[in-house]
This record gives sequence, structure tokens and C-alpha cells, in this order.
Amino acid sequence: MSVRNPSVATRSTATVRACADRTALQWPGLGINYSASNSGDISRDIPILARYFTRIRPQYPLYSADSSLQQLICTAAKTAGLYVVWGVTTPNPCDAGTWAAFKTAVVSMAATATSLGVDQFSLGNECELHADGTTLTAGTVRSDIRALALAVKAVFGGIVSYEADQNQSAAWVSEGIGALDKLGLNVYSNAATHAARLAAIGTGRTYVSEFNNQSGYFTANNEAVFTNNVMERLHTIRTGGIQTAYFYNWQYDTAYQWALHLPNGAYRQVFYPLVGVRA
Repeated sequence: MSVRNPSVATRSTATVRACADRTALQWPGLGINYSASNSGDISRDIPILARYFTRIRPQYPLYSADSSLQQLICTAAKTAGLYVVWGVTTPNPCDAGTWAAFKTAVVSMAATATSLGVDQFSLGNECELHADGTTLTAGTVRSDIRALALAVKAVFGGIVSYEADQNQSAAWVSEGIGALDKLGLNVYSNAATHAARLAAIGTGRTYVSEFNNQSGYFTANNEAVFTNNVMERLHTIRTGGIQTAYFYNWQYDTAYQWALHLPNGAYRQVFYPLVGVRA
């Protein structure tokens, strides 16, 4: 695959050309969420990602699942010079017994992250949404995450973080983030509101862990709308004082057709200015 001359989808309009700004896309705080199906994907993709992004957030495995492929991503990304944020997460739904097992496993996985040279270790992703609401509540999850950060810091010397669903942002502002170094938020709508809440916690202690096309799945195949929405979202995040944001995501799959890299080798047109393709 040619990086500088990738195959392209439908050519963009004047609106796309105006909105897809190379300078904005070259923001040092821009990261990418990434998943792979096999080691070949990793060997192909990581050198490309390291050319255009400064940081990467590999997919989090379930705490009880095999994580060997994700560990390969972390190793390759560090070798390529990328900042790596990685962690594990819970199944959905998650009951109190599973949550107890998760908390034990997280400390063990933090030690693994240390051995891999991971820069930032996450104590889960949207675990509040996974709580069954009967034996485990979202409030208990948040309280336990704040306490768990201290245990993890005993075995992991980097940044300790957690990523929440955007609808939990008000609760985190109210309750605080405790011993966590950073709180990430997955922002898919109302970006200005959630950026303001992150800023209330502290722009140096927060980041956007996932963002994408604000109109969601149903406009993912309209290149002009997709590009405009992504660039508007990025502008809102940056002007809100947020220092780091991770686009979701790089690799296409059937559930997330808004990825930057499509099955036919094409890039989304929002990515053209960064890879040197003219619309």
C-alpha cells in the first residue's frame, strides 16, 4: 500500500477541502485508537501511524481475555516512538463478583504494562455503563476506580488513568478524580459541554479518549458531512483547552464504518491533507 498515494473513495467537495485543515490535523495532541486482527496488521499499520500521530490507544481486552495481540501492538508502538495508553476493561453487564475479579486483575495487568514500557495505564473503559445496576452501581464503580489508582501506582510508575462514557462527565466533576492522574472521556455528542466539564476538572488532568463524527453512523458514508463534523469536533476540543484527543478509530470494521482506513485501502477524505492527497 502506498502511503503517499493511497487509493481514494469519492472525491471531496470544496467544503471538504476548506474544512480538512492540515495544520489542525498535525496537532501534537492528536492520537489514534487502534485495533488489529493479527500481527501482520500491526507490522503494516504502526509505521504509518507513527508518521502521522504522536500517540496511540490500542484496544483494551477484557480483563480475563488473552491480551497477547494487544501487547504486540504496545511493543511495536513504543519501538516506533509513539506514546502508548493501554489498559483492560470489564464485560457488559458486570456484576459485583466480576468487578471484584477485575480489580485484582487490573493490578496484575499494570505490572505487565510496566514491562512493556507503556506510558499510561488505564483502569478501564466505560465500566460505569457495564455495571448491572443491581449488585454493582455506577457510583460504586467510580469510587472503586479512585481507590484502585493507589494500588496500581504501587506497581506502575507511569500515568494512571480511566476513561468514562460522556454521560458520566457531570458525576466525575462533582465527585473528583481522586488518585487518578488523568480522566479520559469518550465524546460523541455535545462536545462543547463535555470539554467544559473536563476543563473544570483541569485540562492537564483530562483528555478526550474517543471522538469521531458528531452525527454518528448514519452520515459515516457522506464524506463531506463526515469531514466537516470531525473537524468541527476537533476544533471544539482544542478551543476548550483539552490537550490530547484520540480519534476513533483507524481500522475499519463492520460495526464502525467511520474509521480512517477503509477495506479497499482508501483513507477517509478528512485524512487527505495529512497524507498529502489532494481532493
